[in-house]
Amino acid sequence: MPYAAEDIERIIEPAARKYGAARVRAFWPYARREAAEESGMDFLIERGKTGWYSMPGGFCGELAMALGTEIDLAAAGSDDRDFLMEIAKDEVLIYDREI
Repeated sequence: MPYAAEDIERIIEPAARKYGAARVRAFWPYARREAAEESGMDFLIERGKTGWYSMPGGFCGELAMALGTEIDLAAAGSDDRDFLMEIAKDEVLIYDREI
């Protein structure tokens, strides 16, 4: 069953804090409210003080376990500006902590 944004924030907050994420935004099926039971989740991550190199693998794994679904992560600092512009239309801020 798809989660509400508030539920996702509550579920991902421990991992987001642990890995130093400053902001986490959902995009695509969840942001568009098109998520089905079998939908994975896509998150755009803005890192805090922790560098991106120390975040993706463990963070992605913890989110997948906590949410019980496949997770795809994208970095807000990506060089792929076209991709970032495309998902910006549908982003939903899920977690926001200045670190």
